[in-house]
Amino acid sequence: MEKQKTRKVAWPTHDEVAAFAHLIWEKEGRPEGRRDDHWREAEAQLKTDYEQEMRLKRKSHHFPAP
Repeated sequence: MEKQKTRKVAWPTHDEVAAFAHLIWEKEGRPEGRRDDHWREAEAQLKTDYEQEMRLKRKSHHFPAP
């Protein structure tokens, strides 16, 4: 029986999201009551960055540099 390979997807860690959310909070002047907004914004941006990085890695495997 052949084992199926599991595909690992890189996603931001809890600590990465927390650190980025903190930076957003500071950048916006440390407003109160926006914790969840900053978390969602940080998570979305980091996921977008990770997905873009994965696409670039896949392309580099298909089209090696000269």
